[in-house]
Amino acid sequence: MNTKRKILILISSPKQGHKCASWIAGDMLAKALAGNNVESTIINLAALMNSEKWEENLLCAINGHENVVFSSPINNGGPPSFVIRAMDSLKKNMSKINNSKGMFAISNCGFPEARQNNSAVNIYRQFAKESGFSCLGVFAIGMGPMLMYGRGLVLTILGLNIKKAFSVAAKAIARGEAVPKRAEELISKPIIPVGMYVFKHNFDIFKNEIMFKLKGITFQAEN
Repeated sequence: MNTKRKILILISSPKQGHKCASWIAGDMLAKALAGNNVESTIINLAALMNSEKWEENLLCAINGHENVVFSSPINNGGPPSFVIRAMDSLKKNMSKINNSKGMFAISNCGFPEARQNNSAVNIYRQFAKESGFSCLGVFAIGMGPMLMYGRGLVLTILGLNIKKAFSVAAKAIARGEAVPKRAEELISKPIIPVGMYVFKHNFDIFKNEIMFKLKGITFQAEN
């Protein structure tokens, strides 16, 4: 009997859905895994930790899957506090985890350069080493907001690197193997030219400032 492998994807951001780059990245991996006969369960780690029994629930979720994936933004150069708390809890309760598990991580940032994720990448790899998880690899993505601004890009030439990297990663994870370095290198490439990204970022800041000022003028006029 051919049973599907089960992968747990933990989204480590208080945001959800298509307003969250981490969720979009996790969903892209889930869809790529589905094409390789792998069943994915997506859980929002921030929401999970609102429960008093979150540690017990986290262990239960991990024990029900073969591998675990963290999909997170960076916070002060490293993973968010949700991830750090989860890592500390898992290291403390490793004896309660059944079988050996593989771990994969996706770290995204708003900086143009994917290398800004380096500290987070090292933390994920060190966690795997200390906890006994088998590190299957870590994706570092720069220009994270582009995943939200241009979800359609993944279907166009601008997003082909991302789509291909996730495809390669999904095939490796489905086989229980480490993700090839070429996939990690591919996804670290800029989604769009850096100059274009910086221009868009500055334009968005300018646009928001104008909107705030207009709202302030409207508010004062009403009073």
